[in-house]
Amino acid sequence: IDRSGSMSGSKMKLVQNSLYFILEQMNDKDRVSIVTFGDDAKLEVGFTNISDEGREKLKIKIDNVHCVSSTNLCDGMS
Repeated sequence: IDRSGSMSGSKMKLVQNSLYFILEQMNDKDRVSIVTFGDDAKLEVGFTNISDEGREKLKIKIDNVHCVSSTNLCDGMS
């Protein structure tokens, strides 16, 4: 998830809503991890099974993504 300053406001809300939608389409055979990147890259959640509990854990992490000032895309992709 890009959390650079350019993603603040409605852009971040759109990303979050899109991720909630994707989570709802997944089933218990799927796994997801969340990496955010802004001025650094951070593994927010390692691979998580998509159960009711896992889905809620991921939604909370998505809710708590906040924008920072710059983008370090290379770290986010490695």
